[in-house]
Amino acid sequence: MFLAALLVFCLAASAFAHGGIYTYEINGVQYQGNPHHLDTSNKTREAQISSIQRSWWYEPIYNFSSPNMTCNFDGRPASIHPHASITAGQNISVSWNARKFDPDWSKISQGIYYIPFWPHYYGPLLAYMARCPGSSCDGWNGQGAVWFKIAEAGVNVTAPWKKTKNAVTGVTEIYPQWYQETLNEGWNVTIPKNLKSGSYLIRHEAIVFDGVDGPVETFPNCAQLVVSGNGWNLPASKQLVAFPGAYTGKEIGFKWFNDTKKQYIFPGPKLWTGEEDSGDVAGMGTK
Repeated sequence: MFLAALLVFCLAASAFAHGGIYTYEINGVQYQGNPHHLDTSNKTREAQISSIQRSWWYEPIYNFSSPNMTCNFDGRPASIHPHASITAGQNISVSWNARKFDPDWSKISQGIYYIPFWPHYYGPLLAYMARCPGSSCDGWNGQGAVWFKIAEAGVNVTAPWKKTKNAVTGVTEIYPQWYQETLNEGWNVTIPKNLKSGSYLIRHEAIVFDGVDGPVETFPNCAQLVVSGNGWNLPASKQLVAFPGAYTGKEIGFKWFNDTKKQYIFPGPKLWTGEEDSGDVAGMGTK
């Protein structure tokens, strides 16, 4: 009975493709997320929550032209909206596992978290940042060409490829192992060490390939940071993209990938490491 229930639960997780970031961790300090779907049974919860994260809904976004591409559905700050402090060059670790958000595992049986862990395996992970126009990100929606990519993780080239027999065709298919498989353990992203101090939104994104012919799903989450340190650099305007606008959905990086002889190509702009000469920094302040 237990195994049957577990199987149904896992199949539901795969089919419904729901999830998001529940916790952030910086220098040993954990910050709770702001999952909006927990408010469905208590509409007053938003007036009480304190979180660095913009609110999010657990369902995927299919339309790359949707305004939800910026910071997920709604994407509003929590009513108490602090900024997490981080030094340029430090790591920020994020987790898609609800168990870190709330260790009361019994709540899962009540359906409060719906999908309490990340159920997907195929697709890239991307992280972007955007410099907020003032000393705080409060009230800023992050729209326009303001985002630069700081991290990406795709196929784990050190892991062996998987072989699976297709239940319909009987053909043995091969699949790479993606770093997305480890999201329940967390993903570490390093803030570029030369990044200029200031207030920023950080936008993590998981892109899911739902089968060979299935739709591409994207799950963005945003959080508010204050970056300190001795950094001086900012990306040039040609390195900035907008959400929506960064993707058309036709890029090769959104195609099902299972070619052992080729390298996966990420969608979006090239990584900004902070080592490049910023040159034109229109819309991003000055050095």
